[in-house]
Amino acid sequence: MIVRRRVSILFLGMATVTSLFVAAPVYADSMSSTSYKIDTSVAAPFGGQAGSSNYKMVVGGGEALTGSGASTSYKLSHGYVAQLQQSVQLSLTTASIALGTLTPGVSKTGTVSAQVLTDAPSYSLSIAQNNNLTSGINTISAIPSGTIASPVAWVEGTTKGLGFTLTAAPALPGKWGTTGNYGYAAIPSATTTLYTRSGYSGGVQDTVTLQPRVDIAASQVAGNYTNTVTITATTIP
Repeated sequence: MIVRRRVSILFLGMATVTSLFVAAPVYADSMSSTSYKIDTSVAAPFGGQAGSSNYKMVVGGGEALTGSGASTSYKLSHGYVAQLQQSVQLSLTTASIALGTLTPGVSKTGTVSAQVLTDAPSYSLSIAQNNNLTSGINTISAIPSGTIASPVAWVEGTTKGLGFTLTAAPALPGKWGTTGNYGYAAIPSATTTLYTRSGYSGGVQDTVTLQPRVDIAASQVAGNYTNTVTITATTIP
């Protein structure tokens, strides 16, 4: 009798932006007379050229400066609301990994890379799964030890369950180990940061590579086991 235990993992990618807002009060709304009216609260920047057969003029303007001014006759506080916002783009090299049929005692490994492009000073990648690998009422649990904070070595034939490791990044933290001796962690159910890049990437796309790995016990019930893993990139202002 052939017992088939197939495993596949669906990967979802999300990108979020953290915005920084700086505000200063504006006290003047408008100035007017019988001949004109100026809405000083309208602070959209502008610029360009104007002209006719008689003249040519280059014009430009923008939001008022922040700060205050005063004399013996007046006191003026002026400013604007500025939004400093970055962007982040995340793409995954694959939307799913099919690990195929598992044989107890022989682990299988897949690979997915998160490609990040941002103009933010820093960013983080986080990970979460919706549930353990599931087939009907049966599940394949996460590896019993090993966390993102403290990955553990994989012992072939002994380590059972689903885990993952990082194998490449712009600056791969030492806790993830090296080729042939990687450390593995369980995929958490709550969104957890797995990698942080500090410092501008200079407009260059970063690649962070993850490898899920799974092994099962001989008693594992046959079935098609699946779950969904979400990877999120978030800017750090």
